[in-house]
Amino acid sequence: MLLDKDLSLQPYTVEELTTSNNPNFTGGAIQTKNRYVTAMQVIKPRNLNRVISKCVEEASIAGEEFLYSWKQGGSIIEGLTIGAALSIVRNFGNSFVDVDMQEQENAYIFTAYFCDLETGFNLSRSFRQNKASPKTKYGKDIYEGERGSDIIFQIGQSKAIRNVILNAVPRWLATKVLEEAKNNAMATINNMGEVKAKELLLKKISALKLDLTRIENLYGKSKAWDKVKLVQLSSALRSLENGYEDEDTLFPQIKDATHNQPIQITNTEREPIAVIENDTATTLANNRTRQYRINQEILKAVEGDFKLGASVLEKMFERKFKLNSSFASQLDPHELDNIEGIFLQKMQELHLEVA
Repeated sequence: MLLDKDLSLQPYTVEELTTSNNPNFTGGAIQTKNRYVTAMQVIKPRNLNRVISKCVEEASIAGEEFLYSWKQGGSIIEGLTIGAALSIVRNFGNSFVDVDMQEQENAYIFTAYFCDLETGFNLSRSFRQNKASPKTKYGKDIYEGERGSDIIFQIGQSKAIRNVILNAVPRWLATKVLEEAKNNAMATINNMGEVKAKELLLKKISALKLDLTRIENLYGKSKAWDKVKLVQLSSALRSLENGYEDEDTLFPQIKDATHNQPIQITNTEREPIAVIENDTATTLANNRTRQYRINQEILKAVEGDFKLGASVLEKMFERKFKLNSSFASQLDPHELDNIEGIFLQKMQELHLEVA
């Protein structure tokens, strides 16, 4: 018997699955009719080295899509998106995430649950999602009607799931994923060039009808934006586009210290233009696909031996390579050209073989 929240006794059942009552069963799992379970025998135990390599590999491909980042006061607010959290839990394996929802007059209360079937670790986290839509700078609802209500609901649910996953999995694993996603975002800017990246960001700001002066109050003049600020600002705009944050949170108005009133900024309304040209977006996607393909070529040649892969690359390019990061993401376009499709041949030329 279990005690529920009102301290009344509630029944639960436990059924052991064995080959006698289930001929398809090959492990020693316990099926419970209750949300919480203890550790159980699993068919394929978790391999942390494989978990790390798969998580980092996905982050090296996804890049900016896996992270959010913006300035708030003198601090940098950054973290992993719902997509990154789901990638981690999927590769972590032998676990599940579930969500309950309670509706109140003005908000939804989402309670997400994480359970590690292999260790028996259980965690729950609650998140309150306001039903009211965030506003534009003109006071208009960003999400309107039934479709807008659905979006608000989904945002709250996603945040609850993200929060419980990132609090349940090892923090060092989430940190590795975050760092690799940032490395990829930096590499994308390096490949594109800061001038082109800055140009695309300014076009996106214009298309979203944001006040550039408010953004420059936080990030400095656009002509002085470096790679770090470009990554932070790009992530902030993505959070705004996806509805996770509003303009006032990301780019608050600077108040007049004398009258404690927002400084009014007059700007001619800009006509919306394309956020990113189709050819540029296609190029970015192709670059990520190419990096993934070459990384797989390297791992295949060294039969999954990361140390050997790093050693071979160090001999080829005469510099150090990180083991906990995608090899291809650490190579510049010229270096990728030198090994694409011929990595195994290059290994043989250096008289290096898999032991």
